[in-house]
Amino acid sequence: MVRILLIFALFAGVIAGPAQAAGLIPPLSASDTTLGPADAPVVVVEYASMTCPHCANWESTVFPQVRKEWIDTGKIRFVFRDYPLDGLALKASQLARCTGDQKFWGFLEALFSSQRSWETASDPQAELIKIGKLGGVPEDKAKECMADGNDLANAIVGSRQAAENAGVNSTPTFFFNGKLVAGELPYDQFVKNLKDAGAS
Repeated sequence: MVRILLIFALFAGVIAGPAQAAGLIPPLSASDTTLGPADAPVVVVEYASMTCPHCANWESTVFPQVRKEWIDTGKIRFVFRDYPLDGLALKASQLARCTGDQKFWGFLEALFSSQRSWETASDPQAELIKIGKLGGVPEDKAKECMADGNDLANAIVGSRQAAENAGVNSTPTFFFNGKLVAGELPYDQFVKNLKDAGAS
């Protein structure tokens, strides 16, 4: 739990906003939460499930370096989109999305880093609520956020459906300026795809 609190503190100041990129499939919209400059030459969209172990491993082992070397330096714009593989993944995505842009990336990291503990708990939703509390989300709000069939759930399911129409059928899947590349990419392969898409 200490690690989760540190993650929330680290990401508390992150503000992400809308972006546009011609030719991206599916196109970016104002509802997307992004990192990196809007005018970056390469836009990367990741589709991931909160219960996907490959996604969690990529998030913890590769993404920090990607962020340091490519996002924070303004070379690329990065977008995370939900592709829930099951109902529990949907609940976790609902919780993360409910926190707002400033806390989203911290919650994303916290949920992935503690994935095994809450996913295998006897009451996973109760564990998600505990994580929410650590990040400043009251229990009542967390329950409301994770309610079945609410607008947030419908939007996340819609995101998955749009991804399927674009050819996504597994997680993680990345789009590099619209080019689909599936699988848990090691850092060197990720960078190769960035450079192939025009990043330098």
